[in-house]
Amino acid sequence: MAYMTVAERTARRFRFVRSPSYRSWLVLLGLTGLGVYIAATSTDSTFLWRLLCALAGLGLGYVCMDKWEECVLDKSQGKVTLTDQAFGDRFLFNYKKTIVSELDGITNVTVEKEVVRYAGTGYQVVLWFDSGYSLAMTSSCSFARTPSEHEEIAKQIIAFLGLKTGDDDTHGDFKSGKQD
Repeated sequence: MAYMTVAERTARRFRFVRSPSYRSWLVLLGLTGLGVYIAATSTDSTFLWRLLCALAGLGLGYVCMDKWEECVLDKSQGKVTLTDQAFGDRFLFNYKKTIVSELDGITNVTVEKEVVRYAGTGYQVVLWFDSGYSLAMTSSCSFARTPSEHEEIAKQIIAFLGLKTGDDDTHGDFKSGKQD
């Protein structure tokens, strides 16, 4: 699965999207199928027990789903908009969790590394702001052998915003900074 894909790129707007991977959909399907199988082969013949087994498989699959995520850098509005939706939020409630910040406050773009025991190394692209806070482009890191895909996204953002790259090591492995 790609970390994030470029959905739109113009001189004024840069939009990245991330959607659940095939693995995520297969886990949902597999766990739902397991719940239905347990319900169908259960020796208990009550309808309520069978319904509970099927819904438990569906619920467990729902919990394991990845999110739909979007990052929009909009120069015309001067805003960075980060949006994410879980499976239920997207299809049942039509709810989006949105974070909005000022675009001109971005001073640095880094690729952060997170080592997860027994799972490997995950990477995230992080936007650093002049007021000291940071926003990750996605709510979770993606696992990769090398951070090259993440670094490519960071370089595209740096070029879009006109940031200069620097060699200082203040936030992470891959750096950039605001041009004077």
